[in-house]
Amino acid sequence: MKRTTGQVIGGVAPAGHPAPIRTLVDVPLREHDPPWVAAGIADSLVALSYRELRSPALPGAPGRR
Repeated sequence: MKRTTGQVIGGVAPAGHPAPIRTLVDVPLREHDPPWVAAGIADSLVALSYRELRSPALPGAPGRR
């Protein structure tokens, strides 16, 4: 994981990787207000709405190349 994303397991953010990778977003995250996701390092989180998490405007987000 670290070799691909530059981030350690447990801290892998959903976007912002050195190169595009396939990112999956669980649909049940819609039920969390907001879902908290890893922010690139262990022990760090960021709150993103489900819509933000799925947004192609998020740098390196799913669907953005």
